[in-house]
Amino acid sequence: MKKTRSRKKPISAETIARRADNGKDVSRFFTNSGKLAKPAQRANTPSESIDKLKFLELLLATFPKLRDECERYGGLHHLQMMKFALFTARECKLGNFETVTKCLRLAHKLLHWGDSEINNAVYVSYLEILPLKGAVHDQIRMAMTSDLRQAWDDILDYLSKVSKK
Repeated sequence: MKKTRSRKKPISAETIARRADNGKDVSRFFTNSGKLAKPAQRANTPSESIDKLKFLELLLATFPKLRDECERYGGLHHLQMMKFALFTARECKLGNFETVTKCLRLAHKLLHWGDSEINNAVYVSYLEILPLKGAVHDQIRMAMTSDLRQAWDDILDYLSKVSKK
């Protein structure tokens, strides 16, 4: 009876990495014989990064109350982001946690999908301005996504190092 060769399952990238870490030869996995596939588009993600105009559009669509304050700083996205941070902290102090959650969801979206200028503004003009300690700090921290919390921890760590110098 003729034996048919069973196809082996493809080996995961983690397995290849583990083998390389253990000093094993992994060159046979890099033959350039595979097919190049486009990366999958995540569901509910913007097709383009969020720039200054899109940021303002998103902010005002989500929080129309901020229109007058943000339009006063037309084109100055760091100041608009600062107003957004102050609004987040104020809503937390008032106990409006539904609004705070919406703020943090938008901040998370801006962190992940913002262009380099918006991403920088999230770090410098949003996360730096949120309360550094106390009950409001703790409440905001609990409501953050893990990615946003990590970014906040990074900026707080940076600020503590700078203040020690």
